[in-house]
Amino acid sequence: PARFVVWAEFCERFSYYGMRAVLALFLVELGFSESGATVGVHLFIAGAYGAPLLGAALSDAVCGRYVTILFLSVVNLVGSSALALSAAARSARLAFFGLVFMAVGTGGIKPCVAPFGADQIDARAPGAAASTRRFFAVFYFTINCGALASALLTPYLRAAHGFALAFSVPPALMALAVVVLLAGRRHYRHVPPSDALARVARAARAR
Repeated sequence: PARFVVWAEFCERFSYYGMRAVLALFLVELGFSESGATVGVHLFIAGAYGAPLLGAALSDAVCGRYVTILFLSVVNLVGSSALALSAAARSARLAFFGLVFMAVGTGGIKPCVAPFGADQIDARAPGAAASTRRFFAVFYFTINCGALASALLTPYLRAAHGFALAFSVPPALMALAVVVLLAGRRHYRHVPPSDALARVARAARAR
């Protein structure tokens, strides 16, 4: 089952880095100054790095890792689709909507994906430690492959065919990620949510 997680993460990383590779240029195209576009890109990145707190809370205390990953992948898909539409319509408002959804979606799944992949390895099986090491090696190699491929492809598409086509790739990859996640749904091992947030709160009060 871990292979479904690996391929879904490849698609998600391709989507994220492909969009980010040309985001600053797109914001300039929408009328932002260069400094304004730089601020916009960094606000998006900051949102993506803040959203893991939401994803961790949902997965650990509410609905578990798989449901969190699937739900936030759909959120990401909605955002990347809106961004693609904004490129066709030259709409800054639609782009803002898309970027907010993408930041929440891509950031929210970050604390969930690697642990969920590791959950698929039976710790009691012979060779479990080696299987876990192999999973993480393949997992992070795949992430970097997705980032590299998208960083090469999306700028080329933007230069050759414009932003509308370049931004159509991320939602296509996110749709594929959702399909891959759903394809493995009957095979996954699930760790149920717990009272992790309550334990963290009690530990903080104890200090």
